[in-house]
Amino acid sequence: MRKLVTILLIIVLGAFFYSCNTQPDLKNPKQFKIENIDFSMPNNWYEGKNGEDEKLGFKWTNIKSPDNFVFGIQHYNKRYDYNIDDLADYFLNNLKSKMKEYLLETEVLSNRKRISIQIMGKEIEGIEIEYKNRILNVDVNQRTKFFQIVTDSTTCLFTATTNIDDWEKEQKGFDLIMKTIKVE
Repeated sequence: MRKLVTILLIIVLGAFFYSCNTQPDLKNPKQFKIENIDFSMPNNWYEGKNGEDEKLGFKWTNIKSPDNFVFGIQHYNKRYDYNIDDLADYFLNNLKSKMKEYLLETEVLSNRKRISIQIMGKEIEGIEIEYKNRILNVDVNQRTKFFQIVTDSTTCLFTATTNIDDWEKEQKGFDLIMKTIKVE
């Protein structure tokens, strides 16, 4: 019995360490489409939770890496031209509220930073925020980038989040999405 437990522990730890060092697989990227949004993503990334509210004309989904990267998409069948600062405030307030439910604390680490993202040949304004989630004196530093694309008849909101230490590794997958994203 002890040998079986040891073997299972080695398998679980091996899988954990393997997944923590997984690079975005850029060979044979997968196509992804939700409403009028289309892009390529790394072959080893996948769709996570998703949902919709037909009355509001709203769909959302998350694209995830094997590690910690999450690319969030919210699609509205209506034109809303949100203020990007208001979106960042809403995200942070919602995050703090959710974290309190799980006895976690969230602390913003630095002032928000304006960023520019190149999408479909255009410069899109965005915001980057770094924050810390803490539980039992264990800190996880994270970075989230926010941006939106508004067409004549739709609004598409995007977030890209991962641990600060993982951004360099996950950047190639994010770049693939940004280079191939099309919003019609």
